Amino acid sequence: MSLCGLYQCAVICAMLAVCGSATYVQGQDRAPQYFQSDIRYGAQIFASQCTSCHGENGDVIPGVNFRAGQFKRVISDNDLRLTITNGVPGTAMQPFTFGASELTGIVSYLRNMSSFKANGQMVGDPARGRALFEGAGNCATCHAVNGKGPASLPT
Repeated sequence: MSLCGLYQCAVICAMLAVCGSATYVQGQDRAPQYFQSDIRYGAQIFASQCTSCHGENGDVIPGVNFRAGQFKRVISDNDLRLTITNGVPGTAMQPFTFGASELTGIVSYLRNMSSFKANGQMVGDPARGRALFEGAGNCATCHAVNGKGPASLPT
């Protein structure tokens, strides 16, 4: 490889290193979407393994409120995984040995706790749903809800 090629390689590697660390620091490793099955699975694990210390709503530990998205040492999903796996030295947070799918479930649940109901359903935004039904979704052209839409078609 020529000196010019080595220089270009070094520049590219440096750029990737800088971009990669900036991504981690800003906590951008979060999934763009968490799957409902992972959230439900995580809720089950949380209920059986975490509520005794963190409480059902994740707000028993001072300075921590999972439902509100408030963590002491966590920014990214990777931070959550590491905290769960390694525990927090000097605190009651012990290390846990979970498989990859269990960790994915717990992280998914913690990130969606504020919008997840215990019965496994996500909490919706009624105003947004109504706007979508009556507006851009064009749902009211075929479906009726609360007297809106064609009465002759099933909902």
